[in-house]
Amino acid sequence: MLSDSYQFGNSSRPSSTNIGATSVMKASILAATLLSTMVLLFLGCGGPSEAQQRYEAGVELQKQGQLEGAVQEYNEALRLDPQLADAHIQRGDLYRQAGHFEQALENYNEGIQIGSGQAGVYSGRGSTYLALDQAQRAIQDLDEAVRLDPQLAEVYYNRGLAYSDLAQGERAVEDYDQAILLDPNRAEYYVTRGDAYLHLNQPEKIIENLNEAIRLNPRCADGYVTRAGAYRSLGQHQQAIEDYSEAIRLNPQAAYALVNWGRSYVKQGEVDLAMADFDQATRVNPQLWYSYNERGSIYNKRDEFQKAIAELDEAIRLRPTSSGAMSATYNLRAEGYRNLGQPQRAIEDLEEAIAFNPKRAAAYQSRALSYTMLGMDAQAQQDLSRWTPSRSSPSTLPHTIPAP
Repeated sequence: MLSDSYQFGNSSRPSSTNIGATSVMKASILAATLLSTMVLLFLGCGGPSEAQQRYEAGVELQKQGQLEGAVQEYNEALRLDPQLADAHIQRGDLYRQAGHFEQALENYNEGIQIGSGQAGVYSGRGSTYLALDQAQRAIQDLDEAVRLDPQLAEVYYNRGLAYSDLAQGERAVEDYDQAILLDPNRAEYYVTRGDAYLHLNQPEKIIENLNEAIRLNPRCADGYVTRAGAYRSLGQHQQAIEDYSEAIRLNPQAAYALVNWGRSYVKQGEVDLAMADFDQATRVNPQLWYSYNERGSIYNKRDEFQKAIAELDEAIRLRPTSSGAMSATYNLRAEGYRNLGQPQRAIEDLEEAIAFNPKRAAAYQSRALSYTMLGMDAQAQQDLSRWTPSRSSPSTLPHTIPAP
């Protein structure tokens, strides 16, 4: 009979039975350790992995046009992993496309803060600033997008729009040129470059670009609208009306074309026809502030100042934050108040007009008249000293109202 000490392996050389038992024990311990490690890894990595799956599900829903579902997936992905930059960027894109610009900016800012080096996040944020009429900030972001990826036609196109907003037409054309070089089959690029040439007073290039846009897309209503603007700037109002007519035929809901069409009638002295077009534009799209602006202008000319103010109130309500164009709207409303014998209210509007555009000389002239009505001759003289024909700026909207 073996002693207990021998059976439990106190000998200097264990038996073959004990060697097998020891190996089994070591294998069991190793297996348990590996299993525990895998569980820990799964638990540690399961959140981001699931977050990635929810993000990818959101991308698929977005491709299918199910935008609300996509946002929900991005929300869940970011709940699981707040550092998932791609989800912030995609959600920002959706908010921007839906017109929720502040929420879009929050998401783009998060993506950039996390450290996304993608051109897309700067392109998206730049486009958002552009929509908020912050052209200079848009250019800064779009510059960075170009640096990160110089092959994105859309980025050059949007930067061109920003330069156009800053009245830097030549730089805008350079960017449109580059966009067209990278993607020569986009009709809207030619439309916008044509519009830039419109403001640079180069009629041959305007028509050349718009002809190409219409060749690429004969159903491009915007092409006819912008070419009509070119004809109108050249004094060829009948050709302008024909192009506006074609734009409306192609897109009966193109209210902005109706407004431009009406403005061509104003130039021809056909005010009643113009008003009919502005009325129709308002019926087609009650949110298009330009229509109310133009109707207010006509009511002022007809000395129907109460009606003018009501129209301009609506224009300002619909578009409370804009740049040069809103300066003209406040200037028009001030004209109504002044003619109704309310110079103080006129001055308040003219201060808004000047804040939007400090170079609007017509606003200083109008404010001088209002100060004179109040007996404030010193202030009137100061404003008149700022008004000279060389600094005069129009009190109307740009040559061609762009599509929203």
